Amino acid sequence: MEDIKIRRLGWAGHIIRMEEERIPKKVLKGNFYATRPVGRPRTRWADVVQRDALQQLGLRGWRRRAENRDEWRRLMREAKARNGLWRHIWNGMELQGAESILRNE
Repeated sequence: MEDIKIRRLGWAGHIIRMEEERIPKKVLKGNFYATRPVGRPRTRWADVVQRDALQQLGLRGWRRRAENRDEWRRLMREAKARNGLWRHIWNGMELQGAESILRNE
Protein backbone atom coordinates (compact mmCIF):
# COMPACT_ATOMS: atom_id res chain seq x y z
CA MET A 1 0.00 0.00 0.00
CA GLU A 2 2.85 2.37 0.82
CA ASP A 3 4.33 1.66 -2.60
CA ILE A 4 1.10 2.83 -4.25
CA LYS A 5 1.09 6.06 -2.23
CA ILE A 6 4.70 6.83 -3.15
CA ARG A 7 4.10 6.08 -6.82
CA ARG A 8 1.03 8.35 -6.73
CA LEU A 9 3.19 11.12 -5.27
CA GLY A 10 5.78 10.58 -8.00
CA TRP A 11 3.11 10.85 -10.71
CA ALA A 12 1.67 13.97 -9.04
CA GLY A 13 5.11 15.60 -9.15
CA HIS A 14 5.37 14.75 -12.84
CA ILE A 15 1.97 16.33 -13.50
CA ILE A 16 2.91 19.50 -11.59
CA ARG A 17 5.93 19.97 -13.87
CA MET A 18 3.93 19.41 -17.09
CA GLU A 19 3.12 22.21 -19.51
CA GLU A 20 -0.19 23.94 -18.81
CA GLU A 21 -1.90 22.70 -21.98
CA ARG A 22 -1.38 18.99 -21.19
CA ILE A 23 -4.59 17.15 -20.30
CA PRO A 24 -3.43 15.66 -16.95
CA LYS A 25 -2.42 19.16 -15.78
CA LYS A 26 -5.78 20.59 -16.83
CA VAL A 27 -7.61 17.79 -15.00
CA LEU A 28 -5.56 18.31 -11.82
CA LYS A 29 -6.26 22.05 -11.81
CA GLY A 30 -9.82 21.82 -13.11
CA ASN A 31 -13.09 22.45 -11.34
CA PHE A 32 -15.81 20.42 -13.01
CA TYR A 33 -18.86 21.33 -10.96
CA ALA A 34 -21.02 24.29 -11.90
CA THR A 35 -22.91 23.93 -8.63
CA ARG A 36 -21.89 21.94 -5.60
CA PRO A 37 -23.84 18.70 -5.15
CA VAL A 38 -25.74 18.12 -1.91
CA GLY A 39 -23.92 16.23 0.82
CA ARG A 40 -20.29 15.61 1.66
CA PRO A 41 -17.86 16.81 -1.02
CA ARG A 42 -16.36 14.00 -3.06
CA THR A 43 -12.75 13.10 -2.36
CA ARG A 44 -10.63 14.35 -5.22
CA TRP A 45 -7.41 12.77 -6.43
CA ALA A 46 -5.53 15.93 -5.40
CA ASP A 47 -6.92 15.56 -1.86
CA VAL A 48 -5.58 12.01 -1.67
CA VAL A 49 -2.17 13.18 -2.94
CA GLN A 50 -2.15 15.94 -0.31
CA ARG A 51 -2.91 13.39 2.42
CA ASP A 52 -0.20 11.05 1.09
CA ALA A 53 2.34 13.89 1.01
CA LEU A 54 1.60 14.66 4.64
CA GLN A 55 1.78 10.99 5.72
CA GLN A 56 4.75 9.87 3.63
CA LEU A 57 6.83 13.05 3.38
CA GLY A 58 5.60 15.24 6.21
CA LEU A 59 4.85 18.01 3.68
CA ARG A 60 1.95 20.39 3.47
CA GLY A 61 3.02 22.46 0.43
CA TRP A 62 3.72 19.51 -1.86
CA ARG A 63 2.92 21.33 -5.13
CA ARG A 64 5.62 23.94 -4.58
CA ARG A 65 8.18 21.29 -3.63
CA ALA A 66 7.25 19.09 -6.61
CA GLU A 67 8.11 21.89 -9.06
CA ASN A 68 11.79 21.26 -8.30
CA ARG A 69 12.43 17.87 -9.91
CA ASP A 70 15.70 17.14 -8.10
CA GLU A 71 14.25 17.94 -4.69
CA TRP A 72 11.09 15.91 -5.43
CA ARG A 73 13.20 12.94 -6.56
CA ARG A 74 15.22 13.15 -3.34
CA LEU A 75 12.04 13.23 -1.26
CA MET A 76 10.67 10.20 -3.14
CA ARG A 77 13.88 8.25 -2.53
CA GLU A 78 13.81 9.10 1.17
CA ALA A 79 10.18 7.98 1.44
CA LYS A 80 11.00 4.71 -0.33
CA ALA A 81 13.94 4.12 1.99
CA ARG A 82 11.80 4.76 5.09
CA ASN A 83 9.23 2.25 3.88
CA GLY A 84 11.75 -0.42 2.90
CA LEU A 85 11.05 -0.19 -0.82
CA TRP A 86 14.71 -0.67 -1.73
CA ARG A 87 14.17 -2.24 -5.13
CA HIS A 88 12.88 1.08 -6.49
CA ILE A 89 15.76 3.13 -5.14
CA TRP A 90 18.89 1.51 -6.43
CA ASN A 91 19.87 0.69 -9.96
CA GLY A 92 22.93 -1.02 -11.41
CA MET A 93 26.03 0.27 -9.60
CA GLU A 94 24.13 1.71 -6.66
CA LEU A 95 22.60 -1.73 -6.05
CA GLN A 96 26.06 -3.30 -5.80
CA GLY A 97 26.95 -0.87 -3.02
CA ALA A 98 23.65 -1.55 -1.30
CA GLU A 99 24.22 -5.28 -1.31
CA SER A 100 27.50 -4.83 0.56
CA ILE A 101 25.75 -2.62 3.11
CA LEU A 102 23.04 -5.23 3.62
CA ARG A 103 25.72 -7.92 4.13
CA ASN A 104 27.44 -5.63 6.70
CA GLU A 105 30.71 -5.48 4.76
